[in-house]
Amino acid sequence: MIPLQLTLKGFYSYLEETVIDFRPLTAAGLFGIFGQVGSGKSSIVDAIGFALYDQSERLNRQEKRHYMHLSAREMIVDFTFLHGDGEYRFLVSGKRSGKGDKAPNYNRSAYRREGEAWIPFADDRDRGAGNAAELLGLSYENFRRAVVIPQGSFQEFLRLSGKDRTEMLQELFQLDRFDLYRPVTNLLSDTRRDCERIEERKRLIVEEEGESSSELEGHVSLLTQELDRLTGELKDLRAFTSRQEQARQRAERLTQLKERLADLELAEPEWKKRRLGLERFDAITREVLPRRTEMLEIRKRMETLDARRLENEAALRKSREERLGCEERYRELEAAMENRRKNADEAEALERILTFRRSGEKLRKAEKAFGDLQERERLLIGRRQELLTRRGEVQKELQDIEKLAEEEGELSLLGQWYAKADALQEETKRLSFELEENERKAEELLQLPRSSASEIPGLSCSVDDAPETILEALRRREREIEDRLTTIGIRSHRGLLVDGTPCPLCGSLHHPVVEKKEAFEAEAEGEAEELQSLLPMVRKAAIERGNALSKAEVHMDRVRQLTRSLEDVQERTREHLETFCWDRFDPEEREPWKRATQEAEARSRQGRLLRLNLDGISADLEGLEPKLAAASDEKSALLEKIAGEKGRSTLLRESIPDELFTIWGDTDGGELAARREKLRADAEGLEIRFAQARREMETSALRVSTLTGSLEELGRSLAEEGARFDRLREGFLPMLSDHGFDSEDALDSFIQRYEKADEEREKIATFERELHATREQLREAIDVAGSEEFNEAGYREALLSCEEKEGREKELWAELATARERHSRSLRQEEELRRLEKEERVLSRRREALSLLQNMMKGNGFVRFVSTRYLRELCARANRRFLPLTGKSLALEVDENGDFQVRDLLNGGKLRSIKTLSGGQTFQAAFSLAISLSESVRRGGESFFFIDEGFGSLDNEALGQIFETLKTLRRERSIVGIISHVEALQEEVDTSLIVRRDPVRGSVISFNEGGRGS
Repeated sequence: MIPLQLTLKGFYSYLEETVIDFRPLTAAGLFGIFGQVGSGKSSIVDAIGFALYDQSERLNRQEKRHYMHLSAREMIVDFTFLHGDGEYRFLVSGKRSGKGDKAPNYNRSAYRREGEAWIPFADDRDRGAGNAAELLGLSYENFRRAVVIPQGSFQEFLRLSGKDRTEMLQELFQLDRFDLYRPVTNLLSDTRRDCERIEERKRLIVEEEGESSSELEGHVSLLTQELDRLTGELKDLRAFTSRQEQARQRAERLTQLKERLADLELAEPEWKKRRLGLERFDAITREVLPRRTEMLEIRKRMETLDARRLENEAALRKSREERLGCEERYRELEAAMENRRKNADEAEALERILTFRRSGEKLRKAEKAFGDLQERERLLIGRRQELLTRRGEVQKELQDIEKLAEEEGELSLLGQWYAKADALQEETKRLSFELEENERKAEELLQLPRSSASEIPGLSCSVDDAPETILEALRRREREIEDRLTTIGIRSHRGLLVDGTPCPLCGSLHHPVVEKKEAFEAEAEGEAEELQSLLPMVRKAAIERGNALSKAEVHMDRVRQLTRSLEDVQERTREHLETFCWDRFDPEEREPWKRATQEAEARSRQGRLLRLNLDGISADLEGLEPKLAAASDEKSALLEKIAGEKGRSTLLRESIPDELFTIWGDTDGGELAARREKLRADAEGLEIRFAQARREMETSALRVSTLTGSLEELGRSLAEEGARFDRLREGFLPMLSDHGFDSEDALDSFIQRYEKADEEREKIATFERELHATREQLREAIDVAGSEEFNEAGYREALLSCEEKEGREKELWAELATARERHSRSLRQEEELRRLEKEERVLSRRREALSLLQNMMKGNGFVRFVSTRYLRELCARANRRFLPLTGKSLALEVDENGDFQVRDLLNGGKLRSIKTLSGGQTFQAAFSLAISLSESVRRGGESFFFIDEGFGSLDNEALGQIFETLKTLRRERSIVGIISHVEALQEEVDTSLIVRRDPVRGSVISFNEGGRGS
């Protein structure tokens, strides 16, 4: 969890709304929250726990009315943080529901950011706590031990009992997954049930077994042979009945065809008569009907032409009357048109006088604009000349600077050479210092006192031997003592055995007799006491020697590595010195290079300013050119306009008659325009009426001429159609007589009978096809009938026999299916028995193994074992910081009960209780464990935790060591927040929040970075 922002309002001492942005704090890696006692520092930690878990270290849930500031009517705690791959927000808000000290109602909600929106993922019923615990994987108790450690709880993990510490580790590291007793028990139960199921299934198979599979196979073979014989007989009978059935169907078919043919031949004369009548109709349709149709069409066209002739005669009479009226109106308007020209000339003269006046006004305006444009063009030309002069001066200055800028590249290369030389020198110093330190530490470890080894009886080496030889001798002596103690214990135990009573070790009822029991017991008791006193000394010496040798070997490996690195750096330094190639400068004296670099930078800055100035001047010049071109174009356009207006004005004056100009020259323009419009309107109205009268007269004359020509054409067409009708009628009457008709009515009556001639033709064709097909089928049936005669008695006898054999065949098939099923079932049962026996052997081995595992997993023993391993790993990680903090004098260890102990390395490595530590040492141990616990919880990701502790129990030296340890966490992706009132820590931490208590506003926060407050 990485905090992003916390908003407080009305919570504890934070009366006004306060927003804490953690981003600059966490970016620093190590930050502090400082202030006087009671200023509100710890309230920040309380607010985080309250937002996530609805709990506070100082108050329980029953005292929730005290969360809110007494002067506040509303409380808000809004906490935003990163966790995993998501961003989350937990919000608590509440208002006082009434007067007095009544507890407010709190509303809790939780959100996850999706894009730009906050999506709720918990409702008010959950109260937020369950969601935070599930989200972070920590209960509130473990959250305050591993992430946000409130004041007074910093050393809680160190003082927990073994059972409570084990439960805490189980939650932090999900050690419940190692509780395998229930899964093993369930698996064992399932295996036992599977074994019982297999036994029951085997019993049922044995009970079901009847005949063997070989006997059933023989029965199946006999049934198959009988079925094959019966199938052959059925095949012959079915072939005979099939042939007889075909013979019977042929005989019946022959009889039906003969009867059908007799009926068709009886109806054939009538159909032939209908065929002759249809042929007569077709002849009339080809020869008579086309001529009659043409006569009817001519008669219809003659009637249409006669009707049009009558209509045109009436229209001609009407058009002649209209033409006379149009001619009369035209003659009247023609007389009035003689006065129109005079009025039109006067109107045109008035229009020219008005245009002459407007032209003079335009000419005056154009001349004024031309003068203004000349002045503006003069100013633009002056500005351009000024810019050209300035550009030349800047270009000259820039050229002078660029001539001196060629050495900048050489100075840059020289700067890179100096930087690399500094880096090599710094690396040489660092490696030399580290090399000396490791050599000194290795020598100290190898020169540890060896007197303890000389005091051990039976040790087969000298104190002057190599450390490895002494270590091996100590270990060998430890094994000898343990073996001897075991032997003494067994022999001593023999004295307690009584014949007939089972031995608790081997269970035997008979025990060998030990001679000289009393003497042996006395000797063994003395030797056991001596060895028991000697064993801790040997173990301690072995541990000391082993630890010293391991540490010395680590330092020697580091010495060898550093020596190689130092030689490599020295070689690279010599090679780098050989690359110095600047004659003007010295590799040891850098002041000339610095002065030259400063001068080059100054010239570069001046050059950039000049280039910017030059770009500005060029831009101004480019902007002036379009303006000058536009002014020139506009001036040319005005000159052309002035010349045009002058010429137009002269032409207009010359075109106006002098007498009219004298009369109307000084008249008001409005009066002139009104007089002009009246004259034009009168002339235009007369012209329109005259033109309309002329068009009407011409239209009437055209209509009369058109109608006259149309009547003449219609007369000619009627005469031609009458003559053609007469000719057709002369040839039509003899044609009727030739086909047996005395009139057109008789022809119409005959044609009506054949209105559906196509249907009649299809019926006749269908009858003829059916007659022909029936004759052909009868001929084929007579030819086929002679192949085999139908024997009705033999046919019926064969059908009965076939039916009987088919019934027997069905019975045989049923028997065969049953026999095959019994045979298959017998084979499956035998195969299943073999499979079950194989599965039973596998399950038996599994049951034995699971029983053994169940005994091993009883009582949560495996979980305790894994928890102890995690705790020891946590302790080893904590010692990496605890040892330096205590000057390598103390180390943390875990005993067999999971409790912490301290090994005093300055007092022969003796173990002592954690309670014997001083206040400062206890803080150092708790601090080391807290950091290690946070690192373990983060599981390789970026970690964060608060330490709300006064640090007041530490002296200056211990405080400095703690702070140096905290600073190293920056390189380990750890973020640590310190809450303290100690001023020494405040001076060391660059980034911090300063909390102060205002009597009116409550707690007020300011941000401090590098000594700068905001």
